[in-house]
Amino acid sequence: MKPLFFFDGWRRIGFVAAVWCVLVGGSLAWSLHQETHLSLESATAAARSNIAKDIGFRKWASFHGGVYVPPTGHTPPNPYLEVPDRDVVTTTGKALTLMNPDYMLRQMQADFPGEYGILSRITSLKPLNPKNAPDAWEAKALKHFEQGGKEFLETQEIDGQPYLRMMLPFIVERGCLKCHEHQGYRLGDIRVGVGTAVPLAPYLAHAHEHGIGLALTHGAVWLLGLLGLGVSRRLYVQRNDARQELRTNEALLHGIADNSNAVIFVKDLAGRYLFVNRLYETLFHVSDAAIRGKTDYDIFPQAMADAFVENDRTVARSGQPFEVEERVPHDDGIHIYISLKFPLRDASGSINAVCGIATDITARKAAEEQIRKLSLAVEQSPESIIITNTDAGIEYVNDAFVRNTGYRRGEALGQNPRVLQSGKTPRATYDALWQALAHGEAWKGEFINRRKDGSEFVEFAHIAPIRQADGRITHYVAVKEDISEKKRMGEELDRHRHHLEELVVSRTTELSAARDAAEAANRAKSIFLTNMSHEIRTPMNGILGMAHLLRRGGVTPEQADKLDKIDASGHHLLGVINDILDLAKIDAGKLQLEAQDFALGDTLKAVSAVIGDSVRAKGLSFLVDIAGMPQALHGDATRLSQALVNYLGNALKFTERGSITLCGRSVDEDNSGYLLRFEVADTGIGMNADQCTRLFRAFEQADSSTTRKYGGTGLGLAITQRIAQLMGGEVGVDSTPGQGSTFWLTARLGKGQATDAESKAAQGEPAEAVLQRDHRGARILLVEDDPINQEVGLMLLDDVGLTGDLASDGSEAVCLATLNDYALILMDVQMPGMDGLDATRAIRALPGRRDTPILAMTADAFAENRRACLEAGMNDFVAKPVEPGQMYATLLRWLGLREPAIQRPDGVGRL
Repeated sequence: MKPLFFFDGWRRIGFVAAVWCVLVGGSLAWSLHQETHLSLESATAAARSNIAKDIGFRKWASFHGGVYVPPTGHTPPNPYLEVPDRDVVTTTGKALTLMNPDYMLRQMQADFPGEYGILSRITSLKPLNPKNAPDAWEAKALKHFEQGGKEFLETQEIDGQPYLRMMLPFIVERGCLKCHEHQGYRLGDIRVGVGTAVPLAPYLAHAHEHGIGLALTHGAVWLLGLLGLGVSRRLYVQRNDARQELRTNEALLHGIADNSNAVIFVKDLAGRYLFVNRLYETLFHVSDAAIRGKTDYDIFPQAMADAFVENDRTVARSGQPFEVEERVPHDDGIHIYISLKFPLRDASGSINAVCGIATDITARKAAEEQIRKLSLAVEQSPESIIITNTDAGIEYVNDAFVRNTGYRRGEALGQNPRVLQSGKTPRATYDALWQALAHGEAWKGEFINRRKDGSEFVEFAHIAPIRQADGRITHYVAVKEDISEKKRMGEELDRHRHHLEELVVSRTTELSAARDAAEAANRAKSIFLTNMSHEIRTPMNGILGMAHLLRRGGVTPEQADKLDKIDASGHHLLGVINDILDLAKIDAGKLQLEAQDFALGDTLKAVSAVIGDSVRAKGLSFLVDIAGMPQALHGDATRLSQALVNYLGNALKFTERGSITLCGRSVDEDNSGYLLRFEVADTGIGMNADQCTRLFRAFEQADSSTTRKYGGTGLGLAITQRIAQLMGGEVGVDSTPGQGSTFWLTARLGKGQATDAESKAAQGEPAEAVLQRDHRGARILLVEDDPINQEVGLMLLDDVGLTGDLASDGSEAVCLATLNDYALILMDVQMPGMDGLDATRAIRALPGRRDTPILAMTADAFAENRRACLEAGMNDFVAKPVEPGQMYATLLRWLGLREPAIQRPDGVGRL
């Protein structure tokens, strides 16, 4: 065979090899140049983006007039900002200082100099702050702008590292004049330059990495070419080397395919794999050697394999390249690939295989899906959305616009939005709108518009410019809401509010008058009850006191019987009066509970003593069971006794035979005290359910007929209920007709301190006997204006051996107290002339009378009257009508605080 002309000598082979080297080297040089150029373009884009961010941030801040922040050492007030409202104080007293846009931007640039490795700076040829003066490069850029330049870009080394430095001019806008008009700037002037420095090292490193890849690829191609020459030479010289050359070429092709960022595979017409590149092996965890001879059915699910095989057959049938999206399983889920499949032909031109090059487009598809969702959101928004060009020509409207205005899309596109104007929107609204848009700012406000059918509606619109990547404004977008119904409802609510305010003023006036009337009535009621208490109890004191003294003076059995009846009737009347006054005090909120330590056993013993004689007189058995209950308590023992006596008296009244039982138990205990339950059970007549529901109402009784057998006012149980409620408890009754009743109450009482008996009387010895023995002859001043009560009081004192002096009013009491050092003073409260309160104050002011016990003898019903006594200087109370035993116990308690009288031979006591 005759050799080819270019293989007839080594010289020609050398020439071809040299040309091949020049071509490959030139391609490599051009590729490296392009890679460097692209890197600089990327850095330039990053610089523009960063400057656009800074300018956008500054414009936003200018639009809002700056930002107020708390002044600190790091962010002090800007000394170069000369505006009246630079420093303000909020209504809560918090100090704020205004950060103008330049100050804010410089503060951010200073605080975050290393963010993303990009350095930013804003400067001016006329800086207010000398620290912001430009360096040489920045000064050259600013002068370039003054000569009409739009951008200044250079590469420089900063701290030994390469940087791409870029600066753009910032034009004076209306928001800038607030802080810089005094410098002589006007709208449109170039005030500052916004600069940035992007480090080139990452981009150059990236270009270097790609350069290595290009060098390797070109080297492989170069080598492939040289090898091709060598192979050709070798074929010419020795055809037996063809197989070795084929393996070499195959290795080179493998190298090229393995370095591709796409999946590459080859299948024969039966669908068997002939070759896969390294990326295929990595993604699907299979080697090229292992997959050869296998089909898609050996690797993928059947439905997916069916799709792949059908796409391969389409290529084989058509003989043309075919591009299709295919879904491929990965470890992290299904990925989407765009696959380019094309036929491979043998030397005769027949198709013998199918090659595929597939690129993963999952991320791109996700972005497209996001765009689709955004499009659907805009299209399906309930607010009207309009997009216009900069000449206000409508280019897009959504469905809500069509519904709200009545204009079809075809009718709206190309129109100016003024087609909706009704002529009722103030001209100032449109002026403000276009002024904002002319400055590249957003605007919001209301329009009164007209639909296609002529009906009017009110819209609230947000209109803003749309900027491209380079900052150019190309369109405007308006988002508008129909607020007609909101406006109508707001006006109606305003009318209702004004009417409601009038009603509130009217009702407030009425309630104020009613409150004043109620308070006056309540004061009148309190005064009336106080006077009634005094006027009723004072004569009752005389009646009961005289009956007591007559009985002690020695009487016949017939006289004693009559005196007993007088005493019983008087005590009954006194009980009725006490119940009525107690109920009145509770209703008026005047009943105050005392808080003292007391022994539960002593209290119940006293309660039993009150009712015991009457129980025995009727032949009933009386049981008390308080086992397990706490004994030392803190609270109002008197009111607890009153409640239990009411229950016991009620049980005694309705029980003719059998027993009455008083029992108690502790229901709950905490750190503050106890919840106690007391029960009084009887074997009396009982009641039905209807009677039980009415029992605790004032003036209600189980038997309310005019022929009722049992007496009573119907107040005792009502008072017991109110007392239990004041003690944080409840009341109730369980009863069966003919079988008896069980009345119960609960009360919360504190934990008390166990105390010794206060006197010998508390240990069982009567107070009367102790007074006669230990205090005989003690001199007592009785201050009383009622003649009968004077007589009763002196006789009660004389009965226990006490010497009584008498004062008929407060003035006389002060005179006697001045002359005599009394062991104790019994002071009536209500007297003509100087009353007991003024007299007490006067006596306390006397030398040596500060500690003299003064006991109030009062018939007043309310706690504030007793409080007034204590505030005047009195020590304790003796209630009217006087109960001799209680009076003697009180006298003993206070006389016991002084030394007992020393008996003289003549029997006359001395203090």
